[in-house]
Amino acid sequence: MRDVPRFLAAGVRRAFVHALRGLHAPNPAAGVTAERAWKLFLLVPRLLLARPHETGAAGRAALLERIRAFEAGCWRELLEAAPSPEQRLQRSAGTDAERMRERACAQVRRGQLSRARQTLTSAPLAPGNAATLRLLSDPDKRPPRPRQPMPDDIASFRAADRVHLTAAELGEALRTAKRGSAAGLSGAAVEHYRLLLEDEEAMDLLAHAASLLANADAPAAVLQALALSRLTALSKPGGGVRGIATGDTLRRLVSRALAALRAAARSGWERRWWGQLGCALQRALASTLLGGCWRAPAQPTGDEGTPLGWVLELAEAEQQSRLPLRA
Repeated sequence: MRDVPRFLAAGVRRAFVHALRGLHAPNPAAGVTAERAWKLFLLVPRLLLARPHETGAAGRAALLERIRAFEAGCWRELLEAAPSPEQRLQRSAGTDAERMRERACAQVRRGQLSRARQTLTSAPLAPGNAATLRLLSDPDKRPPRPRQPMPDDIASFRAADRVHLTAAELGEALRTAKRGSAAGLSGAAVEHYRLLLEDEEAMDLLAHAASLLANADAPAAVLQALALSRLTALSKPGGGVRGIATGDTLRRLVSRALAALRAAARSGWERRWWGQLGCALQRALASTLLGGCWRAPAQPTGDEGTPLGWVLELAEAEQQSRLPLRA
């Protein structure tokens, strides 16, 4: 389920917070390692938000029972009961055209008219058979190995300063993310993480997890899992297959927050440049009128340049976003 029912929102939020607490303060002696906490956090949507077979009151009871099972620590049982991708595909009975129409109608009901139009006019899905796999894995068009090795200085690069994302920066990235974006392999969607916006502790914990991911400070198994993408095969009008890779939602969210941070730094540098340019013009004009000697000011890229921390303070002040939680 992309949209979490209101009666389920508090339970899903508690599940996210429980996993994030273990990630923030691991306790290996009690069996709470960073790797287990990461896995539990990424699996929360798959454990709790799969659409039940039942509808109405029975479906509501089934969803609430999952919350109780999660809080009781029955995570393996929930994972085994979660439907596999093949089972989810079997549930969506009908032809490709019927499934496309149902998806477009659901997007219209959510108010996503542009996405509904794209669904109806986009290229159809390629059949999930061996021929499609052979086209997607063609070694001539998609080499299985890099054409040249990556330089060691790039492969082992570590930034001098650690990146720290705040709850405000991550919250802004969540609010401005497009609603209805495709989920990654974990099954998490932007709408799921937006539940944490209503809890200050939850956002602080999520910002801590995002900072760890931004610095690649996570177990190798977690980094490898987040590096994977969901591959969708589309049929080209003139023949052939086009592969569309969809990365995990958390990875895209962290990238969005980092891009906004870079934009703030750029704004600060631009303000600093314009300030120095204004001072330089005034000094040049004064020296010309008075016939004195003018010494050029220090450039931002020189040894006497302004520290980056000072420049960031010149960026636009952070203000609380007035954007609604739902686009």
